[in-house]
Amino acid sequence: MSNDNDTLGFGLNLFGTKDRERQYYKKRQAPSQKQMPNLPKGGPGSMMVDEAMPVRFPANFYPPEHAESLDIRRLINVAPATVEQEIIRFQAQTAQTVVFYKYGIFTDALDASLVEFIPRLNGKRVLRYHGDPQDNFKLNLSVGPNLNDSNMVACQIYMKPNDVFTWTVTNNDVVINPMGVRMSGYVDVSLKRKTTAFGG
Repeated sequence: MSNDNDTLGFGLNLFGTKDRERQYYKKRQAPSQKQMPNLPKGGPGSMMVDEAMPVRFPANFYPPEHAESLDIRRLINVAPATVEQEIIRFQAQTAQTVVFYKYGIFTDALDASLVEFIPRLNGKRVLRYHGDPQDNFKLNLSVGPNLNDSNMVACQIYMKPNDVFTWTVTNNDVVINPMGVRMSGYVDVSLKRKTTAFGG
């Protein structure tokens, strides 16, 4: 007899057999024949309706229904000996929940130890375990030669109404270095949505 921990969902357990008594997903009520007059009363067609389940994508990686996508970016030339210049400031508005699930950073500085990107939510560092583990998780390396989709990193940052998210950049080099940030996610205006504490 399998337990809840053995169930993979969609009616399959770890042994690849059906376990209809313990499923994570509830079946939808099958449409009536009046709603679907062309559906055969028997055979594979009716079986598919009986087994139909709604498809739901993870809310932390895809905009839910009625949400609006969000993609912000900025690239600036940072002067030498610049410490924590603000490059991006974003504030969630009233009755908005904002979720960022991808970010990217870019610089062509030749020495990574001389530059740094710092993300903060309400003044506190987030993405705490992204970066160089040998240097207090310092974010200083480009994730690619530009800020296109293939060079974005997955993250989970939740913003409640009036929360403020900022990126600051530091350039301790003796030359000007271009530094850029991009963030992707969505804005949810549903008042029913529950948010968790911010994370990384």
